[in-house]
Amino acid sequence: MPSAISLTAIYIYPIKSCRAVPLESVDLTAIGLAEDRRWQVLGTEERRGVTQRKHRSLALAQPTPLDGGGMKISAPGMKEIEIQRPSGPVITVDSHFRIPVSARDAGDEAAEWLTEFIGVPLRLVRMENDSGWRLPPELNVFGQGAAFTDAAPVLVTSRGSLDWLVARASDDFDMTRFRPNLVVAGAEPWAEDTASTSAKPP
Repeated sequence: MPSAISLTAIYIYPIKSCRAVPLESVDLTAIGLAEDRRWQVLGTEERRGVTQRKHRSLALAQPTPLDGGGMKISAPGMKEIEIQRPSGPVITVDSHFRIPVSARDAGDEAAEWLTEFIGVPLRLVRMENDSGWRLPPELNVFGQGAAFTDAAPVLVTSRGSLDWLVARASDDFDMTRFRPNLVVAGAEPWAEDTASTSAKPP
């Protein structure tokens, strides 16, 4: 008899490419988990989102959501800052697929903090609303909007898949390497690749 599948961890990443925030429970919105990747670091020249692929130090920045939609950010060697939910003019920024997204700039204090920490001119923006954006038609297999995620509103991974990888790797690593939203246990390796939201529990 197959083992029961259980949810073992919930994570959100309030600022795309920054550190995770573990949660005991979370609300689900039309574009993913509440407060997950609603903020994004922006390159000042292209007005396009930047990630750890270009600036690995973003992985050291720890965001903490505040009541009212604001954000607290800390990082090694940096003074912690608190940012209110942006209320300035709506601007258009580019997702990493260069698709326009409506957002609001978080202001000069956040920009100066990020610029000092990373070492290049950067700004911080927050998505304007929960309508999100759509992948290009050829990639939009989910048929819905998303926040500042790479491809899907929610990323599910399984402990079985991680164990399979670790057993074949030369170095140890944990689940945070893959930046999941939901982690499940009790599933066969890679079961998450073919799981269906229409599936009913036994």
